[in-house]
Formats: sequence, structure tokens, C-alpha cells
Amino acid sequence: MRVSRSLGDAVLPVSLGDAEIIGHSRTHPELFGALFERHSGTLFRYACRRVGPEVAEDVVAETFLAAFRQRARYDLNRSDARPWLLGILVREVSRHRRKETSQGHCVFGRWRIELGLYGVTGLCGGGQGG
Repeated sequence: MRVSRSLGDAVLPVSLGDAEIIGHSRTHPELFGALFERHSGTLFRYACRRVGPEVAEDVVAETFLAAFRQRARYDLNRSDARPWLLGILVREVSRHRRKETSQGHCVFGRWRIELGLYGVTGLCGGGQGG
């Protein structure tokens, strides 16, 4: 007996690999959510170490949005989507850091440094915000 689970109006066999999910999601976009359920935790933990938990959630969401938009170009011969998703995540983290730097502050691990005209003007740590 094959175990299945419902995802919206579609029924998705649990045994499907990442490539199969992505392939099916090209005609049934709602199936892409299974990839999020499968890999979002791993990507969130990675992103937390890079940008902190407050930003990680947004970066992971942007990663899956980009992956969803690019799913037609995914190589279905690659059964594991984690390397592909992590590559997108790294680009999203870089994009976020460039944006932060251009807005006048940098994030180093859990520390956010406000950059003023003549150097550091403020320092917030441990996810306190600032």
C-alpha cells in the first residue's frame, strides 16, 4: 500500500523525491509546498547562522519564492533539491547583506552594527534589534 498525503486538492505520494515533486509542481503548483515542508527547517537553521533568526525567516521565504519561480529550469535528473535550494539561499543572504550595507548597517552573526559617517555609531547584539 502506498502512503499518500493531501496537499490542497492534490494527493502527493510521500515517497516522491524532490525532483519528482518539482516536476509535478510544474503543472500542479500547489505541490511545491511539499518541498517547503521537507527542506525549510534545514534552510532556516543555515540562514539563522548567517543573518540571525529575525531575518532568517524572510530570507528562507524569499528563497522558496525564487525556487518556485525557477522550478521550470530545475534539472530533474538531480534527485536532491537541497544543493539547489542552498545555492538560492546563499544568493538571498548575499542580497540581504548588500541591502543592509547600503542602508548603513552591517550584520555580523548576531551583531548589528550601525555605520555612521565617521565609523561605528551604534551596536546591538543578541537579536535586540536596533
